[in-house]
Amino acid sequence: MNTILRTLKVKLFTLILTSYLGISSSSYANVLLEDDVEVIEITGSKTFDTISTLPYTAYVLDRQSIEKANFRNIIDNFKLVPGVLVQKTSHGQGSPFIRGFTGYRNLMLIDGIRLNNSTFRSGPNQYWSTIDISSVQQVEIIKGPQGVEYGSDGIGAIVNTSTITPTFNKNSLTFMTRLAEGENSNIFGSRFNFSSSADNALTMGVTKKDFGDFQMASGTLQNSGYDELAYDIKWQKQLANSTVTFAHYVVKQDDVPRTHKTIFGHSFAGTTIGSELQRDHDQTRNLTYAKFSHQPLSNPFYTDLDLTLSYHQQDEERTRLRTGDRFDRQETNVATTGLSATLSKHVNNALRFNYGLDVYHDDIESYASNNPIQGPVAGDADYLNSGLFAKVVGNPMEQLTLALGARYTYISAESDRIQSPITSDVISLDRTWNNVAFALEGIYALSHNASAYLTVAEGFRAPNFSDLSRFDSARSSEFEVPSTELEPEQYLSTELGLRLAYQSWKLNTGLYYTDIEDQIVRFPTGNVNVDGEFEISKANATSGEVYGWEFDFLAQLNEQWSFRIFGSLNYGETFQFPESLSEPKKEYIGRLMPHNVGGIVNCESSDKRWYAQAEILAQQRADRLSTRDIRDTGRIPPEGTPGHVIVSLRAGYTVSDTLNLAASIENVTDKDYRIHGSGQNEVGRNISVALNWDVEFD
Repeated sequence: MNTILRTLKVKLFTLILTSYLGISSSSYANVLLEDDVEVIEITGSKTFDTISTLPYTAYVLDRQSIEKANFRNIIDNFKLVPGVLVQKTSHGQGSPFIRGFTGYRNLMLIDGIRLNNSTFRSGPNQYWSTIDISSVQQVEIIKGPQGVEYGSDGIGAIVNTSTITPTFNKNSLTFMTRLAEGENSNIFGSRFNFSSSADNALTMGVTKKDFGDFQMASGTLQNSGYDELAYDIKWQKQLANSTVTFAHYVVKQDDVPRTHKTIFGHSFAGTTIGSELQRDHDQTRNLTYAKFSHQPLSNPFYTDLDLTLSYHQQDEERTRLRTGDRFDRQETNVATTGLSATLSKHVNNALRFNYGLDVYHDDIESYASNNPIQGPVAGDADYLNSGLFAKVVGNPMEQLTLALGARYTYISAESDRIQSPITSDVISLDRTWNNVAFALEGIYALSHNASAYLTVAEGFRAPNFSDLSRFDSARSSEFEVPSTELEPEQYLSTELGLRLAYQSWKLNTGLYYTDIEDQIVRFPTGNVNVDGEFEISKANATSGEVYGWEFDFLAQLNEQWSFRIFGSLNYGETFQFPESLSEPKKEYIGRLMPHNVGGIVNCESSDKRWYAQAEILAQQRADRLSTRDIRDTGRIPPEGTPGHVIVSLRAGYTVSDTLNLAASIENVTDKDYRIHGSGQNEVGRNISVALNWDVEFD
């Protein structure tokens, strides 16, 4: 019955949306190409090539826009994307909420390789902060479930980070520095590019970051600073109709404090301060991969082939001092071996097939000084995530493109070292799950300058070891215990959008609705541990929906002046179990994003030598709270998180062909504010200056 109601609900919503735009539910737009319309390439999608061909909402942050924004890390750039809430548990941790989902329900890729592994948590986590902004060439945020192309996870969005690629026929050394007063941060880096021939090139980079205790509008947040070191190398060799790539990336973060859990926390609008003396996190992430790309002159099976072999090592350690003699340490090490192959075959101009496979295997070790059986997750554990997908894209008429895709996913989880939540004895785990997901997508060219798109896509998320075996603290005053009998979560999403592009202005707007079934939800067991924390467990016990509206409007007034207005409305409710599993209550989803709007006015010289822009970001009071939000007194004020309006100014100047300067004043009015769900306030007035000096040599 639930499945029938779910299907009827989505069909009804689809009918309403399609009636609103006056197109059929099977329509899907072809390319919207004009000489005066910017064409932005997409690599995160395995099927479509440019933003204008996508049947769903996507945003691209290229290197130029990243440098203009002048943020200290990659996560802060998400502030300028509609429908994204950038939550920060601490200064060194950032976890975006995208269309109501965060943590392991968003999938991060690095050059198409999964960053997510089977130990990621459901709530906000720190892993995306290990992507060094100095190594990033482009970030693609693809909204909505992509279960056909990427399998488990990625319900809110798929985010693909493309790293800097070496330049052929160029030898250069680039120096970069960024100094910020309010953040109390110093960043220094350099990048070397060497090309021995027109088909052989290498790039290497290193960045050292020193983040001190930063300044809020109300004063210094003590115990908020940390250090970070990152370095990378990428080599490319072009062969006949082929490219070989080898890359290696390392990021190390030392002593990143979770300040709000400690006595150094800051009370804001009635939030409580932590009691611990220390809670620091170390992270080290190493990614090594080799990729082979081939475009044969003639092949019966494929027109394009991408084959990638990867090894991803992610290590994290937490040290915790609760009182003078109560110290504990825990550590988790995950080694992921990955293999993926993506192929496409162009039969003719109107028909294309995309297909492929991917396999990721996690080898997990976990340790805790206060638990002889396991660490925060199961030890001696293996997790296999594999799948096959296929998609056919066709043009039944000139204005219409349709795509139909399917994916089979097989996932297994094994461990010999889990602590039973009932007997406290050692238990083992051996589980497997199968899933088949479908997607129907369409984009229709209403005119040469306008297109409408509609997507109905299934998404799912299999339980990972954080769900199945976590034995660790969760939100404020909560302690989570293992739940080994969980099943996959199921999602069905409908999105309808309109894309307009003319010579002087562009508009992207869309409605989305995601139906939720069998979502894994936490509930109190009724037990309290020795530290006074409420014991919680998990079950596939909730259903509900998330829906909303997003828009982004850009107008070029003349050669120099332009402005952009963007915003979103986000709604969501699911059944929660604030008291016990037998007492369901329909509530707002946790940390529901408040309604928001942003605006940017930009002025640029006709010769592109300088630019200046003013930015305004505004959010309403976040008072649509769940019971768990209300209980999270360390992060969320009793009456909800106050709204705010933040003004920032940015400017840049090209001194010469080799020297560029950028400067910004963020939070000009020195507003004391907090992003909803965060464990700290944001930086007060922050003046930053960045310099890039590129020297070429023979």
